[in-house]
Amino acid sequence: MTHLIVKDGNGVWQAPLGRLLTIGRGRNNDLVLNSVYASRRHAWIWRQGDRFIIEDLGSTHGTYVNGRRVTTPRFLPHDDVIVMGDASLFFVAEPEPITERTPPQGLSQVETDRRFCPRCSAVNLPTASYCEHCGAPLPTTGVVSWSEDGVPTRAQPIAFQEPVIARPFPTTPSSPTRRSGSTTAWVLILLLVILTLSLLCILGMLAAYLFT
Repeated sequence: MTHLIVKDGNGVWQAPLGRLLTIGRGRNNDLVLNSVYASRRHAWIWRQGDRFIIEDLGSTHGTYVNGRRVTTPRFLPHDDVIVMGDASLFFVAEPEPITERTPPQGLSQVETDRRFCPRCSAVNLPTASYCEHCGAPLPTTGVVSWSEDGVPTRAQPIAFQEPVIARPFPTTPSSPTRRSGSTTAWVLILLLVILTLSLLCILGMLAAYLFT
């Protein structure tokens, strides 16, 4: 199992590495250093696939790997020497054996295939483009399927097609419908009636004005 050999004020001891390990002088860290030069929250180490990455968290005296100060996240090869204050940490990477597993009964091949996230090592369906746990984009390779003996094997990468955006068909403006001859005649008759009534009203008002 991958681990750290820590040498600080408490002596020499071993600390296992999991998915995430916070390091510092504060008691709320996963790995508490007995060093007055270490910051309360000094650095952290997290796992990405089968490799580990270290990042300094803005410590006062800095984090050094093999004598070089860590300014950006970097991978940790085997036998790297990490210095935080007056504490030294030796990175020991041990490959983990592959254990035989059998797919659950009653599932299809698509359901038993899986795609692993390179950031959080979560297991996703092979049709997923992004990790369901951390949202990171998934690589086109790395799909693991199960052989007949129940051993995980690497399958062919799945080719994803770009989504096709449906575009609406252009619509032609409808031509105005022509009014029939009978409708036009009725409109003219209605206008004539309105004009006649208006004229009669005007004449009536004029007669009333003259004879009163």
